[in-house]
Formats: sequence, C-alpha cells, structure tokens
Amino acid sequence: MAFYRADAALDRAAAALRDGIERDFSVPSDDWAFTWIVHDRPLSDGAGRVDAETFWASAARGATHRGDVPFYPASVAKLFWLIALEAWLEQGRLAETPAIVRARQDMIEWSSNEASNYLIDLITGTNSGPELPDPAFSAWTRARYLAQLYLRSWQWPELGTLNLCQKFYDDCRYGREHEFVGADGFNHNRLSTDAAARALVAIVGGVAVTPARATAMAALCRRPLEAAARAADPGNQVDGFLGEGLPDGSKLWSKAGLTLWTHHEPSAWRRHDAAYVELPGGGAFTLAVFTQGRACAENVKLLPEIGRRAAAHVAAGR
Repeated sequence: MAFYRADAALDRAAAALRDGIERDFSVPSDDWAFTWIVHDRPLSDGAGRVDAETFWASAARGATHRGDVPFYPASVAKLFWLIALEAWLEQGRLAETPAIVRARQDMIEWSSNEASNYLIDLITGTNSGPELPDPAFSAWTRARYLAQLYLRSWQWPELGTLNLCQKFYDDCRYGREHEFVGADGFNHNRLSTDAAARALVAIVGGVAVTPARATAMAALCRRPLEAAARAADPGNQVDGFLGEGLPDGSKLWSKAGLTLWTHHEPSAWRRHDAAYVELPGGGAFTLAVFTQGRACAENVKLLPEIGRRAAAHVAAGR
C-alpha cells in the first residue's frame, strides 16, 4: 500500500478488532472488510480546515482485513464522483452553476441519488432513457467510463478493481441503465475499502485535485456530532454508522452508504462507512468499513461499535 506503512502493533490491533467483531456480532469473515489508517498527527489545522502541507509531512500506519476485495459500494462511491466533478470544473470541462452547487452539496451532505445522477449526466455527457441500438449504445457506454478513466490515470494500485460507471437508484433500473448494468448485475459499481480510505485521506489531506478544491470537498464531508444536530437530521450519516461510536469532542469527516432489499435485487443488503476522525486527545485515524448481507445491513449497532473500538485503541496510544 503506497499511502501507509505496515506496523506490527496495528496489525495486532486490527486482528483483535476483526476477531472481536466477528465473535460479538456473528459476522462471517467474508461478509465484511476494513482499512484502518492511524495518522501520526491530525490532517486538519485544528479548526476543521485541511492542510496539504501537514499531509505531506505526516506518516501513517495502516492495517486491513480484506481491504483489496471489491464490494458493491452503495453511496460511498459518491466520494469519487465528487472528485471527478471537481476535476472537471478545474479543467474547464464544466462551468460551475447554481444547479451544480446545489447538487454537489445534496449528493454528499444527505446523499441524494437524484443529485448524484444529475452530476453523472453532466460529467459523462450521458443520460438515462430507453434502450439504445449499436453503435449509439457503445458510444454511450464509453462515455459512462470517463470518470473512471480519469481516476485510473492517478495510477493508484488501490483503484485496480474500481468500477465507477453506474447511477444510484432507490428502486430498479430500466432502459439503457438496466442494459448497461447487465441482467445479473455484473457491471455494478465496485470499490474496495483500500480505495475508499485512500480517496478520503486525499480529500481531507488537501491533495485531491487541488488544495483549494480538496478543502471544499472536505467541508462537504464534515459531520456534526452534537446530539441536537443529529436529531434535527434523520439522515445524518452518523447514527448507525462509525461516527455514532466516537467519544464526545471528536471531529468527523465521512461518507456512508446503505442499501437495503429491493424487489429486483434481493441480495442488495449493504451498510458501509468511510470516515476520517480526529479525537479530542489529539489522535487521528481513517477507517473504511464495508459489510454485506441482511444481518449487517439491518444492525444499527455494528458500525458504531467498530468505530468505538477503533477510537479507543487510537486514544490509548496517545
């Protein structure tokens, strides 16, 4: 892994985390994955602003359980569409408009699928609709991979299994979208926890696209942990996810993903989170966790407990 170094002590802690969660929650080892990175110092400047100079000066230790295994990523994939959008704006391929500003915020802050799909159309120059005959469908398909080709140009080994070409739906796909994903879903989005963790580190570290654009992206990923703010937002991406298990006074940047049963995809049970955390005592870590299966997806205590145990270990090491 290019973005962190191996560490025997963290390997032991990760093994203990894995074994404890699998025992206490009856999680099969093949039904989840995580990538855990412990930073030697916080990536933000203490006021919630990211700092690229701190990123380049920092070291990080990492450990993983099945971190290179691709999962259906649900809404965690929206982090990558956010990066692609900022790259397109930086390169002048798109011009920022009020509609883009609103969609970008809604895609990340409350995970709107409609906003995400609007931005995918703009980034790729495609849109949904009835089935297309060839060669029109082949051209449409190639365009849908534009963001993926851009990300692959970064030459991150963690992106080797990335598939980022599908829109986000609360229900089923129809027309060319159904044709594109394939009857058995073989062309669904795919992402590993290694890739999710590295993308989040690049954003919060201030190095994704440009420092200014990374800072703006990180601001969208910031999650308030105060009880009143969470109560006012039922879709807060904290409750039921890693952030719920953090100690008071923590700072959180994250993107969660949740997919439950749908009529045409009854196996689509997922509960994921990718989080960068700064603890009140000064510790900092990034943790990406993907799960699959109904038991994991419906268990609102699972990810908070993973977050609590990871935070406790990092805090104890300060």
